[in-house]
Amino acid sequence: MKKIKFYVLFSFFTLFLGNLANAQIYFKNSSSVNVNVAIGFYLKGSDFEGWVTKGYFYAIPGQTVEVLDYMPAEVFYTINYTPPPDPEGGACTSCLLIDPKKNFLIANANNEEVNKGKGFVFSYFTQETVQSNNWQALTKTKHTIIYNGN
Repeated sequence: MKKIKFYVLFSFFTLFLGNLANAQIYFKNSSSVNVNVAIGFYLKGSDFEGWVTKGYFYAIPGQTVEVLDYMPAEVFYTINYTPPPDPEGGACTSCLLIDPKKNFLIANANNEEVNKGKGFVFSYFTQETVQSNNWQALTKTKHTIIYNGN
């Protein structure tokens, strides 16, 4: 009986936890122009917790590219470089750091002080809703951000 319980539990964890690697975020360029997209997401791991930005992913019109191979609770994206709103309007809550000149992976992307002197600038990011609950992250989940040029 213990052997059967073990196999049932083992199968459950293999089925669901094995699918974590199948969760993916894609970006589809439905506009009529070539774009460079960057993504921002909150990462909570054993050795790091904080905002991360990653880019650039180049997409020609009609092309779909994979931008992340797992499903975070929140994902933000920016096209090319989008300047933050006027600073007199208050702090930009949807702004994260990017490198305007080359590909990048930035930890603590919401903290300019930590990344001081590295040539990063704040860019405005648009929030994309990717999941409604944590159980969706345990299944084969693919989410596509569709950019229409607006």
